[in-house]
Amino acid sequence: MGAAGGARGVRQVRLAADYDCHPVWVRGSDGVSDNVAPGELPVDRNLAQELERWGDAYDATLDRDDPMASGFPDPRDEAAFAERGAGLARELARQLGEAWRVTYYDPRLAEDVPYGPEE
Repeated sequence: MGAAGGARGVRQVRLAADYDCHPVWVRGSDGVSDNVAPGELPVDRNLAQELERWGDAYDATLDRDDPMASGFPDPRDEAAFAERGAGLARELARQLGEAWRVTYYDPRLAEDVPYGPEE
């Protein structure tokens, strides 16, 4: 695979839940991140489906009538969602290998957490 951002040809992918989007963003060589379906990544089908389900769980918290009221009904649900995301990020980094740098937007920390090779 060609370089798509990052040093030494390491590609960058970000796992982040957002409404009405896939939870995966791949940074291109132009520095722009594209929202991609998890099945487009070189990962097994089970992980791709788990990533989609995780994104769907976040979408289910959207209140379209009152977007400001969106979110998880209970802090424990939000914490479980965030922990599941961290586990998915670890597995994503494992399956993608050293050619990829994975970051996960952890809502508990309100920041990106790196997984995989350092730049």
